[in-house]
Amino acid sequence: MADAVTSFEAAEPLLAGADEPARARLLMNRGVANTMLGHIGRGEVDFLAALGLANELGQDMLAAGANQNLGFAAGRRGDLPAALRWFNEARGRYEGLGSPRRVMVTLEIDTCHVLLAGGRYADAAVAAGRAVALATATGNKLDEAEARLLAARAHLAGGEPAEGEREAEASAALFRESERAPWV
Repeated sequence: MADAVTSFEAAEPLLAGADEPARARLLMNRGVANTMLGHIGRGEVDFLAALGLANELGQDMLAAGANQNLGFAAGRRGDLPAALRWFNEARGRYEGLGSPRRVMVTLEIDTCHVLLAGGRYADAAVAAGRAVALATATGNKLDEAEARLLAARAHLAGGEPAEGEREAEASAALFRESERAPWV
């Protein structure tokens, strides 16, 4: 990740003014890398810059993704209300684009992670359920498996062991089918 950030920093000046959509995507990727490295403030700066650039360019999908990533960063920072506000902004933008299922799945998974971290187990289970339905509709078994695993965590944490066990077994079966032994 650190090497990726260094590469992004070297590439950004080359794109400035020459290919602004590519620069916006670079900012998004660098923001993710910085956030994953624990440099959340740097990630948020990149996401905000990408959001501004995407809005300026009329790149609605990219702008929605920036909103989602700002929610991801706020969640990593432990700011549940800000994370949920950013996720709701992203949801509204995605809905304006016809609610593309592939991105809606990741939005619901991100939302579930934040709700779990905030102790909102029933809400997390609902978000995970939406992610499961969307992933199933797209046929993405890995996203479905991850969403079911999150649903299991939410149900177990919320005092619903039977539901948690059911989701965990379904998740394990999907991971097994995908030959993802560590996830099983």
